[in-house]
Amino acid sequence: MRAARPRALYALVFAVHAAFAASVFARLGAPLLWEDEAETAIHGRSVLEYGVPKVHVGRNIVYGAPLPLSLGADEKLDAYLGSPWGQYLFAAPAVAWSDGGRDLAARTWRMRVPFALAGWLGVLLVGAVGASLWPAAAGSRAVFWLGFGVCLLLSVSLQLHLREVRYYPLVVLALGAAARLELRHHARGDLPQLRHALLLAPVLFVLFNLFYPAFTAVVVAAAAALALAAARDRAPLRDRAIVLARSAAPYALACAAALPIAVLFGLPAQSRHFFATFDSPLSAFSHQLASGALYLLRYEFAAPVLVGAAALALARRRVGPDAPELCAALTACDLVVALAAIWWMTIARTPLFFSRYLIPLSPLLSAAGVVQLGCLVALRRTRVSRMATAGLAAVAVAWAACAAVRAPELSGRWQELREPYRGPLDHVIPYLAGRHPSPADLVIATNYEDFSYMFYLGSTVVLGYYAPDRERDLAFVPDVIIPRPWPVNLRALQHLANQGTYAMQAFPVANVRANNLPELSTRNQSGLVHRFRSPEPGRDGAPLLIGERLQP
Repeated sequence: MRAARPRALYALVFAVHAAFAASVFARLGAPLLWEDEAETAIHGRSVLEYGVPKVHVGRNIVYGAPLPLSLGADEKLDAYLGSPWGQYLFAAPAVAWSDGGRDLAARTWRMRVPFALAGWLGVLLVGAVGASLWPAAAGSRAVFWLGFGVCLLLSVSLQLHLREVRYYPLVVLALGAAARLELRHHARGDLPQLRHALLLAPVLFVLFNLFYPAFTAVVVAAAAALALAAARDRAPLRDRAIVLARSAAPYALACAAALPIAVLFGLPAQSRHFFATFDSPLSAFSHQLASGALYLLRYEFAAPVLVGAAALALARRRVGPDAPELCAALTACDLVVALAAIWWMTIARTPLFFSRYLIPLSPLLSAAGVVQLGCLVALRRTRVSRMATAGLAAVAVAWAACAAVRAPELSGRWQELREPYRGPLDHVIPYLAGRHPSPADLVIATNYEDFSYMFYLGSTVVLGYYAPDRERDLAFVPDVIIPRPWPVNLRALQHLANQGTYAMQAFPVANVRANNLPELSTRNQSGLVHRFRSPEPGRDGAPLLIGERLQP
């Protein structure tokens, strides 16, 4: 019986993590890439062909930023500067693989697999760090992996974002790698100072080139932690300064390497434009602070982590030196809480807020929350047993509440896995590919998800959402007009429709604003949320109608 119990535990751990992996990797071929994913893919193709994500590709203008061309493009290189290039460079080999797919689903699957795999590996790296910090007094590390796996299964938001051809899964991988390096250097001591700096600095530089607000949050959190450690050290000032300089070296190297990129992209000028266009400073900041907090409390595990941090803070005041083996675990949990708070405030200060900016915190909060439980279990063997037990009860209630409120998205995710989702693009792109022997010769006018037609069909697509060269676009006579329910550029589409005679074609799908996207919280800039069921005409809006030009 003693041997059977560990085997059953390991089998349960395997089953839970296999279910999480299945939710991430299952049905990656559907739906087709939506606006943001297709932008990553089309820029990845430019990297393959030109070495940089170009703005002008044939007759297409690939531009997805609410910035004037003077700020969002480099004139000499004709390179897109509206977003860091890390995700585009990663996408380039995936595009090459995708282009060999036999159909649209296979091409989509091949684009998503490398991103999903990167995110999944990042989650496992974070889990490995948490398992290393698991207190021996709390039992086998398999218990940690079980708790961590349950958190991953409950985090539908994380599952959806890891499947995206965007930077979110890549940021998770970078954070997992950074956490692993910091654990080995500071907690385990098996990574020498020089090797630590030479390995961590490139990881941080990659993080900057994926999502620089995340880089900012990580650097600020690390600087605060290192400064606090130096202040608490009782060594002579000179020795403390040397230790601080050595510990800060990888972060200083990464900042120095990132500076030329920030200059090339004109990040200060871009930020000033964003704030001038979208921000009313005080009201926007307070609103986005609230939106970020509600997201972390409702869709992530901020609530039990905060309760656990409070319980451990109270217990630590009385436990004294009775639990020295918990120091590394408690310090790591505190650092995750501090990083999450700094990250949250950094994102709240950005003029465009989307909850997906916070998604890389999900595995960190999950791992920290489970480690906190292990610390409280271990503290039950000390003289603060009653306090630790009370803390465990409070954290258990918070975890139960987090699990209970997730019932709608858990049910929706299960339904979505059983019946694949089909949005507007999943109807119109196969239709155009089958109807036209050479879809690359088509000129398509639309006001959203223009990049998807560029990627799958190779067509010339005009206007789109941002329409950086509207005057040029209005000179075309489109072969196909696809209006989407955005007020942006609808009048321009009507103007183009008046230039020819078009026959209308209806599809059995509601013309929703986006094919689909991973956001679950409505408190984001667009207000759009993920759909677990295919949009039906009538129930979800008017049917999708496109206009096809009649030849004279």
